[in-house]
Amino acid sequence: MIKGRLTRQELSWLLTQEAQNAAERLRSGVQILRTQAPPSLDAPSDPVSVDASLDALDDVMRMLSSLHQRTSAGAATPRRGRIDLAAVLWEIAPDARVSIQPGSGTEILGDESDLRRMLQVMLGHGGGDGSSATVRRDGDDVRVSVALGPDSSPTAETERVWLSRMAKRYGGRHELEGGTEVLVFPAEGAGEPSEREALRRELDLARKQGEIYARELAAALERGEETTVFAPFAPFAFAAAPVEVDLVSTARAAVQSAAAIANRERVNLAVHGAHDANDDGSVYVWAQAKAIFALVRGLVENAVLSSPEGGSVNVSVLFTNDGCARLVVDDSGPSLPASARKSFLSLASHAGAYGRPSALPVFMAAELAACQGAALEISDAPSGGLRVAVAFPNRAS
Repeated sequence: MIKGRLTRQELSWLLTQEAQNAAERLRSGVQILRTQAPPSLDAPSDPVSVDASLDALDDVMRMLSSLHQRTSAGAATPRRGRIDLAAVLWEIAPDARVSIQPGSGTEILGDESDLRRMLQVMLGHGGGDGSSATVRRDGDDVRVSVALGPDSSPTAETERVWLSRMAKRYGGRHELEGGTEVLVFPAEGAGEPSEREALRRELDLARKQGEIYARELAAALERGEETTVFAPFAPFAFAAAPVEVDLVSTARAAVQSAAAIANRERVNLAVHGAHDANDDGSVYVWAQAKAIFALVRGLVENAVLSSPEGGSVNVSVLFTNDGCARLVVDDSGPSLPASARKSFLSLASHAGAYGRPSALPVFMAAELAACQGAALEISDAPSGGLRVAVAFPNRAS
């Protein structure tokens, strides 16, 4: 018999996840209000007390997560590893239809008890009719679909939210397609061919570069040339006095210099000027021109490398209400949880754990910004991905 209703423990876990997400959005919203609110407005409350309240909320969320983990640990040890979704579906719904492509299977990596519960809940939305369920391999995904029956459950919407949260834990997703509910999971071993292909391209590139270096070295030795040392005519010096730097033209120059990398990675790259800029479209800040160019170029290149193929990177120059200039770089790569941003920026955590190539360019940009009297901020991009912004002080201050 299929038991599709959520248990008290599953509801508790879902509420904890929703509360954590709300707490992160609240903290991000408070940070945005602090950076964008005009200084003439009185703060509604003491910033210290607001921070303390948010920290206390974070502690409660961590305690709830820890409590859920301890409760789960007390249950029987589940079977983890390679799970055949078709076999699990056949067991709980013997009349289910199964479609398997030749040479591929319906195995995924996961926890059998979690996957069993997800299938039970979704089958419950189809009235428990196993003949309306289908599992099949679709490229690198395994898709399980159920034809929806009469929506008689008052908790169906909550159960779908739980299914979506659970699917994300396994790198998958939950979808509604007309009268069909679908769970999509990454197939076991699906990423291995693409990883091998990427490694092979990297090795081929390294081999070609090695051949070029070897030819250049042989030619230099044949001519008896000495090593050439490059020394710029105007070396960068932090002690140099700041000058008026057009932030818009600097951003455009940095974007143009990173265009080759964007084309190679097949990422769309665009720059947008401020709507309320000067008559000639310029936005001036007091800074060192080389430092600003290096800052923007580092952020743009890192955003391109963090975005997937076909993604977009948008560079914008904005004015805040208090007349300060802001440089904003939005990418379409993985976002960062609010709790991980401080450790990411300080290089205390590994960027690969969050699906990003490196945190070093952002760290260097933060250091350059601080040397120019500016502040670097990290938040979620409006269309997903990561937003890195640099707020420059008002020129009149």
